[in-house]
Amino acid sequence: NDPRFSEQWHYYNDGSKSGMSAGCDINVVPVWEKYTAGSPDVIVSIVDGGIQLDHPDLKDVVMPAGSNGSKSFVDGYKGYTIYPHDHGTHVAGTVGGVNNNGVGVCGIAGGSDGKGGVKLVSCAVFKDNPSNPDEDISGDTYNAMIWGADRGAVISQNSWGYVYKSAAEAKAGSVGAMKAAIDYFIEYAGCDSNGNESPDSPMKGGVVIFAAGNDSWPDGWPAEYGPCVAVGSCGADYKRAYYSNYGDCVDICAPGGYANKGYEVLSTVTGSKYAK
Repeated sequence: NDPRFSEQWHYYNDGSKSGMSAGCDINVVPVWEKYTAGSPDVIVSIVDGGIQLDHPDLKDVVMPAGSNGSKSFVDGYKGYTIYPHDHGTHVAGTVGGVNNNGVGVCGIAGGSDGKGGVKLVSCAVFKDNPSNPDEDISGDTYNAMIWGADRGAVISQNSWGYVYKSAAEAKAGSVGAMKAAIDYFIEYAGCDSNGNESPDSPMKGGVVIFAAGNDSWPDGWPAEYGPCVAVGSCGADYKRAYYSNYGDCVDICAPGGYANKGYEVLSTVTGSKYAK
């Protein structure tokens, strides 16, 4: 009963809109119907801009800021003030926006009873730069990933990557310092302090997901690091989005925004709003 679900072509695409191909979606509706729409036993770490914690479609599933919940890793990485960020809030809504609450949009794992599905922990590594609206202020991605693992997350969602000036520079790149943090998440997410599976966790060890990158070249880091799941972007017509990185580093493609063709992904944004 989410009023804007019909606009979320990336979940259900019947091909009725111009430029779209029927079936070019993530085929999630049968999963909701036959298997699961998301369980609160699963915690997803959103390593990105800060989530708007009180957004109407997210407030019931985002862990509050504090020593056992969401945390900012910007501005010295010392506080629990989460600065709401459009991109981070948009990602959060796509993952876990509450389903069947009569409000806004659906999340992929947003549950089915109006109470929410997966839980989200905001590990904020970007915030808006008041001096330059075209650039973010960045934070400590390494410790943000560790924090998520230590707060019960078993999935680490990262829609960001390293910035390079050329394809050649990206080809010569590497996972760098993030390797140890990624390895830590994969091995120790879902574990207690002794490295054993936590009784509250659905699994032992974690999954780290990275965007392949938006530079339209064959390499992107940290996504290219083998143990990560690197996700490229296709439009609503089964064709690669013009900006998406591609090649051997990409493990899977998912429907993404393609403004040049008139369709983008709708989700939650700051100000308790929704946008593409």
